[in-house]
Amino acid sequence: MDVKNKSPMINRINNHISKRTRVLISLILLAFILVSLAIGINGIFGKGSWKNMGPEGGSITSIAIDPVNDDIVYAGTTSNVYKSLNGGITWTAISTAFDNYGIQTIAIDPEMPTTLYVGTYYHGMFKSTDGGKTWNAMVASNAKEPSVHSLIVDPVKPSTLYAYTYYEGFMNSTDGGKNWNLLHTVLSDVDVNVLVNDPVKTAVLYAGTVSGIYKSTDGGMNWSGINSGLPTESYPDAVYPVGVNTLATAAADPLTLYAGTDEGIFKSIDDDTSWTDVNTGLFELTINTLAINPADPNTLYAGTYAGHMANSTSGGKVYKSTDGGKNWDLVYMDSSSKSINVIAIDPIKPNILFLGTGKRFEKSTDGGRNWISCISGITNTWIDVLAFDSSIPNRLYMAEGDNVLYQSNVVSRKWNIVHTFVDATRVFSLAIDPVAHTTLYAGTDNGVYKSTDRGSIWIAASQGLSIPKGDYVASLAIDPVTPSTLYAGTSGYGVYKSMNGGESWFALNTGCVKRARVYQLAVDPELPNVIYAATNIVCKSTDGGESWIAVSKGLPSSFSATIAIDPNSPTTLYAGTFGGIFKSTDGGANWIAINHGFPMEIVASIVIDPTRPNIIYASIYENGVYKSVDNGGSWSPMNDGLRSDTAYELVVNPITPTILYAGTAGGGVFIFDDTP
Repeated sequence: MDVKNKSPMINRINNHISKRTRVLISLILLAFILVSLAIGINGIFGKGSWKNMGPEGGSITSIAIDPVNDDIVYAGTTSNVYKSLNGGITWTAISTAFDNYGIQTIAIDPEMPTTLYVGTYYHGMFKSTDGGKTWNAMVASNAKEPSVHSLIVDPVKPSTLYAYTYYEGFMNSTDGGKNWNLLHTVLSDVDVNVLVNDPVKTAVLYAGTVSGIYKSTDGGMNWSGINSGLPTESYPDAVYPVGVNTLATAAADPLTLYAGTDEGIFKSIDDDTSWTDVNTGLFELTINTLAINPADPNTLYAGTYAGHMANSTSGGKVYKSTDGGKNWDLVYMDSSSKSINVIAIDPIKPNILFLGTGKRFEKSTDGGRNWISCISGITNTWIDVLAFDSSIPNRLYMAEGDNVLYQSNVVSRKWNIVHTFVDATRVFSLAIDPVAHTTLYAGTDNGVYKSTDRGSIWIAASQGLSIPKGDYVASLAIDPVTPSTLYAGTSGYGVYKSMNGGESWFALNTGCVKRARVYQLAVDPELPNVIYAATNIVCKSTDGGESWIAVSKGLPSSFSATIAIDPNSPTTLYAGTFGGIFKSTDGGANWIAINHGFPMEIVASIVIDPTRPNIIYASIYENGVYKSVDNGGSWSPMNDGLRSDTAYELVVNPITPTILYAGTAGGGVFIFDDTP
């Protein structure tokens, strides 16, 4: 039956609604929809503050599990400490105190698990007594801020701590880190990679060093080498035992000690007087980390480092032994990362394992047979390069400090791997053809690569580009009028040019760019034969790179790291140096400092709003992002919500230039809506 026939009252009401009323209702509904969309967009684009848009993951350097409540897990990364309350399923960054400090180690007080200790690579040691909510620095000496290689807690006397720091050497504390004693021992003359306690006789300590293993029986006061049976390495001055990366022992069998080295795994069962190799089944012999099942000391796990081989099969691997190291079986491989950094075993349920790689955090609940990814909430990616495809709204490309290229729709915040450069280890620069938007170029440590399908398939495009492998293409620039003409700035071999879309290159090494380290290239949008190169000075060419002159009058002697051209007035330039930011209004002939409100520090990136050229954004190493609304006359910080203090790259959305993106050190990509 017809619905209208079932609702005569509704029909009568509809018949009495005037056309004007219907139009008014439609306008009200439209306004409501637009306001809702605006709120949604502002929520996505972080209006008024920076919002993180991933990608999730990053290098995991340390893991610690609460010995009482194993749902609580801590993960150290290169930029922060994360905490999980559900066994690693989701994570929260628990402090902003560690931005880019480089977390080396996390230790938990076994009697008071809310007491945590963190050792960092750059800024010493920290302590929390409230589960990581707040932290206080532990001052170990009056010398330098120490780089902490290892920090452990005595399992029987948890107020006793031991640490090895790069600048000071071996030290201990007997009052929970309030005071430290520097012990001048043999370890003062050797770099220590790892410290472990004997789990029963806790005054017995072992140190794995760059030249073998040392043992102390008196809490670190005296040490002696225990290297019989370990392989040796010959150097011009002497022969030394092999470097030891990790050590492991267990309370159930404290006389047995395992050592992971650059030449495999070695085992001692006779109170450490001699070592034998236990490498059957291992296909990689560089061992980064070892972990022993606390309930079964014959079950142990080894994480490897795959070296510098840049191919998809050389990822870090995890091996398992159930017979005390006699035989090993492969139980995990991370093809996206060369390194297994850390393995941790749940002290309550030993079949639960956690591992951290250079990219991932993984969990197994069945002793390593199966693994699940547990990176939700961890954003510890280091972003070197960002590039927009202006032909597709919100399409952003990103290179994450290695050889992997990502693509994202910034509204969805979803990142997809589009390519891995198997013959390169890192992408340093990206450029997109301004006319044929499907064509991309990537500068790497193995030359230039080209794609004609938006990044899925790449071919080498380096013929004539004579730079040794390991050096890299730091900058790429495309002629905006003739996009088949490209320029490549290298890490010490000057500038190269291609006039056929990268098929072949020739050197432009004359004048001030000869064998220079070129940090950035910029092409004049109106006069494409005018090119600028940021090196230790600013160089300029007016003939397509055939000749170069220095245009650095007024610039400091420190390096020029970045350069930006005003798109509406190309004779106006901005140079970011190692000592602040400078401006030229005459094509580089003269420069003046424009550092009012701007720290005189290393400038990483400069970007100009193309529709509002009075607005300039600049990022500083370890000091965030600054904004000028008066053509650089004055600056103010804009760091609310920006978790990382270093933004390597800034870009604006070419379709919506009020939207700003920052690629950061250890925080992923951030987005900021700067709409007035």
